[in-house]
Amino acid sequence: MKKHHTKSEKEVILSRVDKIRKNQGISIKKAFQEIGIGEASYYKWKKEGTISPEKKEDSDPGVDEETPKVVVATKIDISDQKKILEIKASFPHMGVKQLRQHLIRNHKIRYSERQIRQFLQKEEVPSIKSSFAPQPLRRFERELSNEMWQIDIMNFHVGCKSLYLTSFLDDHSRFIVSYTVSEDCSTQVILELLRRAVSFRKPLSILSDRGIQFCSWNGVTAFQMELKSLKIDHLLAREQHPETMGKIEAFHKTIKRELLTTVEFSDISEAKIAIHDYIMFYNFARPHMGIENQAPAERYFKRLRAFNHQSVYHRRINPFPEPVDDQKEMQIEQQGSSFKEETSRNGSRKSQLEKRNSQLETEKSSSESSS
Repeated sequence: MKKHHTKSEKEVILSRVDKIRKNQGISIKKAFQEIGIGEASYYKWKKEGTISPEKKEDSDPGVDEETPKVVVATKIDISDQKKILEIKASFPHMGVKQLRQHLIRNHKIRYSERQIRQFLQKEEVPSIKSSFAPQPLRRFERELSNEMWQIDIMNFHVGCKSLYLTSFLDDHSRFIVSYTVSEDCSTQVILELLRRAVSFRKPLSILSDRGIQFCSWNGVTAFQMELKSLKIDHLLAREQHPETMGKIEAFHKTIKRELLTTVEFSDISEAKIAIHDYIMFYNFARPHMGIENQAPAERYFKRLRAFNHQSVYHRRINPFPEPVDDQKEMQIEQQGSSFKEETSRNGSRKSQLEKRNSQLETEKSSSESSS
């Protein structure tokens, strides 16, 4: 059990440490071990001033030369004090950290932040704080599914190849409505993804950042024109405020942490298959803490908002791209075309043989009749 010493006991112990060091000529750490106190306790008691002035005079004057140096704030020179007060008066909004850096960079005066703060407090210099208090985060969530989707683009690498994951996320349920993995993030890629997504469901509005694919300061983008033709409202996130897109940013951070930075893919097709499997797991099996540990699909289909005028978009079309490699797809197409050519060649050859046989039979029958 830890023993608590009174002030008089502390004074006796400290004086004994000094006497042992003076008489026996041992280090201060050995003196601590002999008496049975800790180094931290010794310096804490000394700092508290438990030794009376008389005993301090009797103590060894050379003790501080061998003991570990305790950082004590030195006094600020009078000339430096005037300079600090002058700068603070000129720049009242300058805080202690900024004031210290200003003194070091421009006046070659170096003191710690603690020294400057204590000096300003002693001189009763008021610290002016900004009147603009930080605003609390405004959290929002749509009440029903398909009221609003969010779209964003994330860059990642497979080996030396740079790829882009573009996703549509439902704001209410965090359900990934559709996505695509591409080698570029052009407007054409975004439009193809949008058309595939609205063939599955159609939202009332879509929220995006101010990327060049989504908006332009001097005109209307193809993405905005497509939304207008589909009668979908386009909402833009606030500039320099990534929290507005927080839900889809969180999804991209999650897939990067749980998949893309933990698995080393051999090629792009393997990465596409893994991303497809992960998004299916994310949508239908992974508990989401932001929606009371439900899977996004549970919330999406439970609170699905049906619009009579949108029945045309309620066809059950798979919004996800098939995870097939482009090279394999080309091989399949080439095999199909070669098979068609071979079939057509065989068909023409067969017709030629049939025609030749009919000619031979005709000749044979004519020769028989003449004989």
